[in-house]
Amino acid sequence: MIAGGVAGSGARVYNGGMAMAFGPQLDRSLALVGLAGELRGQVGFAREAGYRGVQLNAMSPGVRARELDRSARRDIAALLRRHELLLSGVDLWIPPEHFTDTERADRAMSALGGSIGFAAEMGGLCGGRGSGGGVVSCVLPDDEGVRAFAEHEAAAVGCVVADHAWPVDDTIEAGGAIGVGIDPAVVLAGEGTGGGKGKGIGRMIAGLGRGVVGARLSDLDGSGRVEAGRGSLDLVSYEATLVTIGYAGMLVVDVRGVADPAGSAGRLAGG
Repeated sequence: MIAGGVAGSGARVYNGGMAMAFGPQLDRSLALVGLAGELRGQVGFAREAGYRGVQLNAMSPGVRARELDRSARRDIAALLRRHELLLSGVDLWIPPEHFTDTERADRAMSALGGSIGFAAEMGGLCGGRGSGGGVVSCVLPDDEGVRAFAEHEAAAVGCVVADHAWPVDDTIEAGGAIGVGIDPAVVLAGEGTGGGKGKGIGRMIAGLGRGVVGARLSDLDGSGRVEAGRGSLDLVSYEATLVTIGYAGMLVVDVRGVADPAGSAGRLAGG
């Protein structure tokens, strides 16, 4: 089980903790990577909090692709269906330098290939690409060989890799097997949090258009990651831009590194 209970479910929370009943309404999914507990408890928590979907953590025990046979994967899909939750995708947060480190590269590449296949299969079991399940969120290194591998593996199974590296790789093209992933906390870390940079994230991503295949809800202040809406991010502008550019996925709430992950997840579930 997850400590902390469900706090503030059913309320749309924006800057400074102010609830707003209007504005863009992207469905929200909860990234399980930042939560304590095991999968069943996490999924139950997401349902109770009011989320529309979940994002699986491919590095969590019992969810690693190499540990799951066909039956285990069907069991996870059945668990989500029982809780009436969609699958927004799969997270694989391997440090990008691991892909090019001689002692870690084989394991990292194997995990990437396995997770791509896992995401594609789970997308089918949970309702196909329309549910967003066939998306792997990760940070790819600036390495042609790794990127070519990811593109080949994803194209072979009909999956999409959402690359959350910032700045965005300018070789990414809309409609390809590798797309852009947006993590506002990473963008803010790269661009700085002062001078209205949080309000400018919308402008930064507006030109990316349909190349955006994964979008997180995260935030940053001078001390590090914080609950979305309590740092520099202008949530209204960010979500409105995603709607405007035609982003078709869910907004994935990411509570990695925040002080109260369960409480934040509850407050950010949306209505």
